[in-house]
Amino acid sequence: MIKAMGYTNIETGFIVALPYLLAMGAGILLWGLGFAAVNSMQQGRLVAAAPELSGVSVALNTSALYVGQAVGSGLGGTLFAHDLAPVTGYVAIGFFVVALVAIGLSRSAGQRPA
Repeated sequence: MIKAMGYTNIETGFIVALPYLLAMGAGILLWGLGFAAVNSMQQGRLVAAAPELSGVSVALNTSALYVGQAVGSGLGGTLFAHDLAPVTGYVAIGFFVVALVAIGLSRSAGQRPA
């Protein structure tokens, strides 16, 4: 139908892709806002927990974020390079489960009597 309206292939492709591009842009925007907000709140909590070690705790937190981004980028690049792009979601879920287990273990360790 779009072809019948006299649009070129490029225009047709853009018209068809536009809703997906807008949805993707909205997702990236929300992720970016959430990531920045969570990071700031987390660092504020670290500073409040140990003010005398605030510089070290914030530096370690920031370094851990950068290491996580580097590992994720490297692993994602490796998966793409080996034509395993469809597997990236499953790998991400695996990392998410590992993170949840780590959170659970750290919370239970913090509640043990001294």
